[in-house]
Amino acid sequence: MRYISRAAPLIFVSCLAHGQDVSLLAGTMGVRENDQNAFAVQLGYSQPVSDHVAASVEYVNEGHPALHHRDGLASQLWLHTLVPERGWSFAAGIGPYFYFDTTPGRSAQVYRNEHEQERDNPAREDTFHAAPIASVGARYRITPTLRAELTWSRVITNYHRDADLFLLGAGVSF
Repeated sequence: MRYISRAAPLIFVSCLAHGQDVSLLAGTMGVRENDQNAFAVQLGYSQPVSDHVAASVEYVNEGHPALHHRDGLASQLWLHTLVPERGWSFAAGIGPYFYFDTTPGRSAQVYRNEHEQERDNPAREDTFHAAPIASVGARYRITPTLRAELTWSRVITNYHRDADLFLLGAGVSF
């Protein structure tokens, strides 16, 4: 949630434009290397750039698999089919994901944020990571302002915590 306050000015300024979308998605996150799963949530904002291109900012909470609590902000550039007033549209996006990966500290009751390249230095806290995120999605527009959405995203880290997110939810256009 620490990122929401940083993103608020961007969201406020972009509200002056027309055609924005806001979505809330929930589902499952799976870590590929060790078959761990967790509940995941994503709150997103997107803005069309042209008929086939959109830009988005998302808060992603990958849930709490064993020993890791990863969440952060992603920004993606999307290529998509034309969006009808009713019916299906499809999209693919890619961009950076800036996140905290909170891991257990020296005791089971204490957690710390540490960088993957500095795992052997327990004195290093409150640093963040960056990784690419790639997504594909399908949207079904129910009305001109309401839609259902299904998205698959892959977070590609440079250590053993690559994750797949399968999310389902709803969005509104305004």
